Amino acid sequence: MSLKPGFLSLRRFFLLLALLVALPAMAAEPVLEPVTLQLKWFHQFQFAGFYAAKQKGFYRDAGLDVKILERDPAKSVIDQIVNGEADYGLGDSSSIVAFMNGKPLVALAAIFQHDPLVLIAKKSSGIVSPYELQGKRVMFDRSGGNEAPVVAMLAQAGLTDQDYIQVQSSFDNIDLVQDRVDAMAGYSTDQPFYFQQQGIAVNLISPFSFGVDFYGDLLLTSRREVTQHPGRAERFRKASLRGWQYALQHPQEIIELIRQHYGSRLTLAHLRFEARETERLILPGRIPLGTIDAKRMFRVASIYQNLHLAPEMSRSQLEKFIFQNKDAGLTPQERAWLKQHPVIRVGIDRDFAPFEWLDEDNQFQGVSSEFLSILGSQLGVRFEVQKDLSWQQTLDKARAGELDMLSDANETPERKQYLDFT
Repeated sequence: MSLKPGFLSLRRFFLLLALLVALPAMAAEPVLEPVTLQLKWFHQFQFAGFYAAKQKGFYRDAGLDVKILERDPAKSVIDQIVNGEADYGLGDSSSIVAFMNGKPLVALAAIFQHDPLVLIAKKSSGIVSPYELQGKRVMFDRSGGNEAPVVAMLAQAGLTDQDYIQVQSSFDNIDLVQDRVDAMAGYSTDQPFYFQQQGIAVNLISPFSFGVDFYGDLLLTSRREVTQHPGRAERFRKASLRGWQYALQHPQEIIELIRQHYGSRLTLAHLRFEARETERLILPGRIPLGTIDAKRMFRVASIYQNLHLAPEMSRSQLEKFIFQNKDAGLTPQERAWLKQHPVIRVGIDRDFAPFEWLDEDNQFQGVSSEFLSILGSQLGVRFEVQKDLSWQQTLDKARAGELDMLSDANETPERKQYLDFT
């Protein structure tokens, strides 16, 4: 795409100005913005990427001073985010239910592509599926908003709250060991190691096996954080994912960090088990870190709606739950330029398929059309395509400054006199 000098030269001008202003202060320590991250559990490898982002300076590079907080079982992470006790936090797919019920939440990234939450029962109990839980004592945590897959699995099996005895979680595996409950919720990345060490054979009842495939560990923030601090959520998201990439590539280093700096209650062997199982659910190398697929999230919402666990909501409303980076990496000056130019005049080649062309209905089509549609949505501007110009007229108007950009043009020495090329 080719833009007129007034757009990209503005970036160069402000970059030079910023460098000149910054030179006298380059020796000074950068001012970091303090933010808090609320974990959904105690310190362990489940949160390795966030520890790595802090330890390796990725948050600092993003201008952030991040305080990482362990879970307080007496509090809801979602409420802490909404109430401003935490700027960022971790929840699971049930956070979309909170959003649908009016909580101003925004999902920044999905750390786990599959939720590790399962139900655990002793093999000796004979419980191998949700259907054997009729009248049984089932322990899981309703207060933290992390029970999404379990609740959906039980509901899809036809079990209502009256069909089993729900026991609020004590967060202690001993309750299952001593038969105080018949089944308990736990992470497949964590609790199975404990039972192995105790010599207790268990069955893992995975919601995934019963058609419930949710995201796990969604990185969340509030709508307030996104609107009051433009760009900060994106910086936090990128630095966190950078940390996760490092942690997955250097698990032993981060395990030692967790043990030495964060005082994890887990043994070295336990943390290594958790690291291996965690990587299996994050799926690095197969799915980009942090990916949230909108269609998949809509399916999660529809499951809750069909089970009457959440109110009806349109797709356009649900889209507001998933973070959209409206800043697109632009500087404040560039955003100001866009605000002053909500309509950008675009010159096109009317017969240059498959890149761009006008169809028989005089509609703009092609790759460039798709790019402009995406950019317009992200930048909050409207691209006004000039359809009635020949290619030569388009170039003449661009030279005269009567167009803001060309969507597709080859770079030539003559055109570089009046266009900046990306």
